[in-house]
Amino acid sequence: AGMGAVGTAAQFSAEGLRWVHAGDTRAFLVDERGCTQLTTEHVDASGAVACDLGTRYRPDERWFDEGDAELSVGDLLVLCSDGLTDAVDSATLTARLSAAWGRGTRTDRLASDLVRLALGRNATDNVTVVVVRRVRPRRWPLRVVMGAALVVAFAAGWAVRSIAG
Repeated sequence: AGMGAVGTAAQFSAEGLRWVHAGDTRAFLVDERGCTQLTTEHVDASGAVACDLGTRYRPDERWFDEGDAELSVGDLLVLCSDGLTDAVDSATLTARLSAAWGRGTRTDRLASDLVRLALGRNATDNVTVVVVRRVRPRRWPLRVVMGAALVVAFAAGWAVRSIAG
């Protein structure tokens, strides 16, 4: 009873990034200009969550924020819970993210490093970190695409025949 959820979600397309957000999670865009926080926490003066998915809303405002951002090849999107941002100060976090972008750090390694950093600083809440890097789309040779389509078509045909007897 009385429990709500907070979260930040992102949708990627050829045009860029679309995000929605409610609560005290955060989203950061890391690019050649540095680290930019995309979201604003929905917290009251005491630091308590003032808006979440399920129980709390602000009648004078929208209950979620949304926005768009451009992502270039190599840019990072970092989604994280307040377990990270409560344990790691903004200056340290933005410096780590900017350095990781500059070095081309693997996304799984960066996420793990940030979780370890927060836990090492005695995080008092759950620590969740998702890191996504925009990469150049791969162009598959036509023969690979056609081969994959034939395998799928064959497998589907086999499954239909098996079910039909």
